[in-house]
Amino acid sequence: MTIEREIFSALIAQNALQGEKPSVQSYAQLAVDKGFRALSSKQQAVVSPFLQKKCEGMKKPNEKHNNCQNIISGRELVTALEKSEHYKGWRCESCRSASEK
Repeated sequence: MTIEREIFSALIAQNALQGEKPSVQSYAQLAVDKGFRALSSKQQAVVSPFLQKKCEGMKKPNEKHNNCQNIISGRELVTALEKSEHYKGWRCESCRSASEK
């Protein structure tokens, strides 16, 4: 399975595309079913922004928000999606590790 298929599969499984335009949801499902490269360039342009996400950062009790600027993509994005419920947001590996300390 390609990384794009993994990401879109995780996005769909986590309902992360809920509230997006129906075309986003259908193109993402098409990318899972047939592969990202099977999409037209117009369809790819619609869903490509979902292949990366800015980390939401973290805040420990009695501390300021860390304003993390990391961009999550690839396998790390799949992991962030799968763990988003536990961490209450999309967090990069660095922020997930720091929140455990």
